[in-house]
Amino acid sequence: MIEHKVVRGWRKKRVGLALASMLAFAFALTSTASAEATEVVKGSAVAAAGIDQGIVLLTNGKVLQVGIGNNPIQVPAGLTDVISVAGLEQGYVALKSDGTVTQWGSNLDMDLNYPEDLSGVTAISAAYDSIMALKSDRTVVQWGRTYAYVPEGLSNVVAIAQGTFHHLALKSNGTVVGWAYSGSFSGADVPANLSQVTAIAAGSGFSLALKSNGTVVSWGSQTEVPADLSNVVKIAAGGGHSLALKSDGTVVAWGRNDTGESDVPEELSGVVAIAAGDYTSWALKNDGTLVQWGGLNPQHKIDIPGSTKLESLNVSGAVLSPQVNDDATAYTAYVNPAVTDVEVTVGLKTPESSNLIVGDQIHTSGQSLNVPLAGSSTSVAWKVEPYLLPNVADFTLDIVKDSTPPTIEFGTNGNPEAASWAASTVAVSDSESGADPSTLEYVWTPSPDSPAEDWNSFANGANVKLPDGAADGDWYLRVKGSDMAGNTAEAVSAAFLIDASSGGPGDPYEVDLGNAYFYLNAGNAYNAVYYFSKAYAAEGLVPDDQAAYDEASANLQAQAVAKLSAGQLSDGFADYELLGESEGAPEAIRQDALNVLNAGENLSLALWYWDSGNDYNVISYLGQLGSPHKDSSGVKALIEAAATRLHQSAIADIQSGEWQRGYSKYALLAVTSGVPTVIQEDSASSQAPSVNVGIAQWYLLHDNYYNANYYLELAISGGDVSSGTLALRDFAASHT
Repeated sequence: MIEHKVVRGWRKKRVGLALASMLAFAFALTSTASAEATEVVKGSAVAAAGIDQGIVLLTNGKVLQVGIGNNPIQVPAGLTDVISVAGLEQGYVALKSDGTVTQWGSNLDMDLNYPEDLSGVTAISAAYDSIMALKSDRTVVQWGRTYAYVPEGLSNVVAIAQGTFHHLALKSNGTVVGWAYSGSFSGADVPANLSQVTAIAAGSGFSLALKSNGTVVSWGSQTEVPADLSNVVKIAAGGGHSLALKSDGTVVAWGRNDTGESDVPEELSGVVAIAAGDYTSWALKNDGTLVQWGGLNPQHKIDIPGSTKLESLNVSGAVLSPQVNDDATAYTAYVNPAVTDVEVTVGLKTPESSNLIVGDQIHTSGQSLNVPLAGSSTSVAWKVEPYLLPNVADFTLDIVKDSTPPTIEFGTNGNPEAASWAASTVAVSDSESGADPSTLEYVWTPSPDSPAEDWNSFANGANVKLPDGAADGDWYLRVKGSDMAGNTAEAVSAAFLIDASSGGPGDPYEVDLGNAYFYLNAGNAYNAVYYFSKAYAAEGLVPDDQAAYDEASANLQAQAVAKLSAGQLSDGFADYELLGESEGAPEAIRQDALNVLNAGENLSLALWYWDSGNDYNVISYLGQLGSPHKDSSGVKALIEAAATRLHQSAIADIQSGEWQRGYSKYALLAVTSGVPTVIQEDSASSQAPSVNVGIAQWYLLHDNYYNANYYLELAISGGDVSSGTLALRDFAASHT
C-alpha cells in the first residue's frame, strides 16, 4: 500500500473556477447482485459522473458506462459482484458484495488518503474528487483530494451523501450532520431542528433532505422547493438542479435548467431510481430501462447504449439467406440432406449491453449453439433485448434440408438450321440454397454423351460460344453444376448444326466490338460500355474482350463518382443507368449501379436538399439509407462531398458564436457511415467534449469568455486539437 499524506489548503486560488468545474454528484443506489447471469439483464441503479456521463449497475452485478466524451471512462475488465455505484468528476466508485470498494478513472488524486485495509463497507457516495464510505459499524471514512475530516465522534450513521465540497450524514435518529472541505460551506449548514429525515442528497453548494412525511427540505445555494411537493420517496441533487421521485413513479425537477436538465420527459412513469449530474438527469424505470435528459452536448440528451441488431449469424455447413443486415429478422439456412446437426452462432452488435435470449435461456453472443435437425426443416427462435432500452426484436432461423438439384436453362437450345457458329447463354438457378458458381462447367461435344474430360468453367449467365474451327455437323452443349447444398445437375442442349460455308461470324457483332475498342481507346467510357454490352448480348466475349469490357465499366463507374462529387447529378446518374442495364459488365460494378439507382425515397429527398444547398439534410437522409444502397459508390460520393462542406460549415458556425449549431453538425458527421474517416474522427472529437472543453462551454453559457478561453487553451495543450475545439477557442479569444 502506498503511503498517502494529507493535503490541505492548497486549493485557495481559482476558487470560482473550482466551483464551476464540479461535474459529478451521486449518492449510492443499491441492488442485489447474482453470482450467475441466468435471467435477463437489466438496470438496477444509476449514478451520474463527469460531463454527460453516468454509470448503471446491472442486475447481474456488473456495471455499464453510459455517455460521451473524448475519453469515456471504461469499466475495469472483470468487475463483478457490485451492489452500489457512485460517480466522480472523472471516475467511478463501486461497492462490492464483500464490503470492499473499487475505484477507477482519471481523477489522479482520488486515492489520496485512501484508508488502509478498508472493508466492511455498506454504502458509498462520491462527488467531484472525494469519496465517502459508510461502514457496518455505522461510522464514516473519507478520502480523495477535497475531502474534509469526519467530525469526531460521528456514529450511528445510516446514510451518507457528498456534494462538491461538502458532506452529509444521516443518523439513525433522523437528524443530519454536515461538514465541509476547507471551512464552512452553505450546503453543510444543516437547518436547526431538522428531524425525521429518511434520505439525504448533496449537490453543488446545496443539500436536500427527505422527511418521513414525504416532503423535501432544501438548504444552501438552493432553498426553494416546488409548492405542494409531497409523497416523495427518493431525492437527487445535481450541479444546480434537484430531482424528486414520487410514490406514483413520476419525477419532479426544479432548479437550474441551462441544458434541459429540469425538463422531465412527458409521460415519464414507472420510475424506481433517479440520479442528477452537473447538467444531466437520469431515471431508471421498473422494467430496468434507462431514461436520460439534459447535458452539455448539442442534443441535450445522451444516447443509451444497446441495440437489437445482429452483427453476424453463422450456421455451420449452410448457406444463409438473406445475408445479415439491419432490416432482416427472418433467416433461412440451407444444408445438405445428409446433415444431422449444425452449429448456430449469433453475434450481437452490442453484446456488452444487450441480452441474447434463445428459447427461455440467456445465451452468450458469439458462442455456438448445437441444433439437431429433424425432418426437412428445423426452426430456431431468439430475442435480442437491450439492457437499458425498452425495445425487443424477435428473430427466426429456418434450417432447411435442400434436396432439390439446381435447374439448367439454355438461352438458345440448339440450331436446326445450318450456321457457321453456335453460342448459347446458360443460366443455372436454385430457389433454395442457390447455385454454386465454383462448380459450373461446360463442354462442346459432337455427341450428346457426357465426356470424362475437357470441361471448362464459366460464369453463370454467360454466353458460351463454340470454339472457332469446329468441324461441320451436329454439336451439343453439355453443362453441369451444383447448388450450395451439394445437389448436382447436368443437362445437354439440342443439336447445333454447323456448316462453315453458311456465312461469317456475324457482321453486327464485329462492328459493335470494333466500336467498343475505338471508344475505349478514345477515353469515352460511356460509349465503350454501350458497344461492349451489345457485343456481349449477341455472342458473348472471349477473355481478352471481356477484360477490356471490365476496364471500360470500371472507368465509367469512376466517371460517375466524379460527376456526383462535382454536383453533376444528371450526368452521373445517366452513367449509373447504363452500367445497371449493361449485360456482361462486372457483376459488382453493375450491382453497385443498381444500388445507387434503387436507393428510394431517402435518396430523392437528399437530392432535393442538395439542390437547395442544405448539406445537413443531405447527409441526414443519405445516412438513413440501409445496406446495400448506403455502401454504393454513388451514395458514398454524395456523402463525402456534402460532409466536406458541412464540416467547414460547422467550423464557421462555432467561430461566429453559433457553437451549439456547429456541434449539432459535428454530431451528425460523427455517426453517419460513409463520411470520410478524417472528418468523422475530427467530428467525434469535436462534439464529444473533454472535461476542459465542457467547463469552457459552461462558461460560454454564462458569457465568461476569459475563463472559457483559459480552459480551451488547457484542452488544446493537453492534445485536443479537434477543429471544433480550435474554432471554439477562436470564438472565445475574440471576445476576451
